[in-house]
Amino acid sequence: MAQQFAPGDDLIFQLESGLGLLRVIAVEGEGSETVWHLLAYDEFFPDVESAERALAEPGTLKIRNAHMALI
Repeated sequence: MAQQFAPGDDLIFQLESGLGLLRVIAVEGEGSETVWHLLAYDEFFPDVESAERALAEPGTLKIRNAHMALI
């Protein structure tokens, strides 16, 4: 089953250097035609708890890319 995300949802993803944060701005289309509009934050975190604490104070986060459209 595919994950259902809505505008305003925050996503934590893992890279080799740590955990990053994305925010869902919008979702258009369905299935293979889905376009995800995301905002990427600049910071990386050592663990999920640190990332969640940062999300609780979003004014402290720097934006790396205000809009990315992924197909």
